[in-house]
Amino acid sequence: MKPIKPLVLLLCAGLFLVGPAGCKRKPATDAPAKTPLTKPGDGSVDKEALAKRIAEFEKSIPENMDEQLAQDEIDRKKLVSPPPPGFKPEAPGEHIRLSIALKKKMIRRGEKPWYQIRAQNVGSEDIYWTETFFKDGNWGTGSTGRWRYFLTTPSGARVRIFATPVDDVPGELVGYVPFPKNATEEEISAEVRRIAERSELDQLSIQLHPGETIKTAPWWSIPLEEIIERRKKGLSEYPEYSGEFREFNFLYELEEPGTYRFEVEYGLLPTQVMPTEEDARAAGVSFEELTEMWKSSMADRGPPSRSHAVEFEVVR
Repeated sequence: MKPIKPLVLLLCAGLFLVGPAGCKRKPATDAPAKTPLTKPGDGSVDKEALAKRIAEFEKSIPENMDEQLAQDEIDRKKLVSPPPPGFKPEAPGEHIRLSIALKKKMIRRGEKPWYQIRAQNVGSEDIYWTETFFKDGNWGTGSTGRWRYFLTTPSGARVRIFATPVDDVPGELVGYVPFPKNATEEEISAEVRRIAERSELDQLSIQLHPGETIKTAPWWSIPLEEIIERRKKGLSEYPEYSGEFREFNFLYELEEPGTYRFEVEYGLLPTQVMPTEEDARAAGVSFEELTEMWKSSMADRGPPSRSHAVEFEVVR
């Protein structure tokens, strides 16, 4: 079998939105069917079927995953709320509804709004949720390919806004790792190694069941000097965040007084650029196979999820 090259992996990446990693394949004919999670007729969630699905999943986990499962349970208790009474899935499959909440509806010029994103599973199937920035704001605001944030200014202009990078040091960890301005290459390399060896317990990896809602945890920016001082004292780099909201960490100055509208969009956007025979040769697969993978990727994406727009006022 020929190795799959990066282009094929790129096509597969679109399928990692809210489902298992990797390209989706047709199930084997002898593969056991999943227990349906909705009742026939009214379409409501079947709690017994859900409990059975969870038990089946837990049996498939190796014993050495106990620590990760324990952390996942902690994350669920902190971030996930149960389905509202009488919840019924709005559509079969995996579907997300986004919403935004603001701490204050009016701020002074120079202040930052504080917000919380909520993502509810309104579909009929579990969603494998791995958006770690929901758990920890130091991971930014999500992949720019999947998450898009917009502001409508008082003058009516709708602009896309991007997260503020922590520092301007070049490298693959820009925007995620704070380095002192005078850090040497050796110090940066040592810090990158330390982070690479950090336990996977920092990652978010949970099953979001139908009707459940996951919210972003509280977070605010910590000055680099404070982080360094905490390291020297043997403390964790970041304090225990409290409250419900997180700081508006985007590259946009709210200087113009008036009413702003803030919204978020989630999901890969469809692309009209079909692969070519040259792409297939570079990927090490046939043109027909690559074309089918591209079509499948486009079909699985579906329309992006968009939140409602929340308004806030900036006053002098």
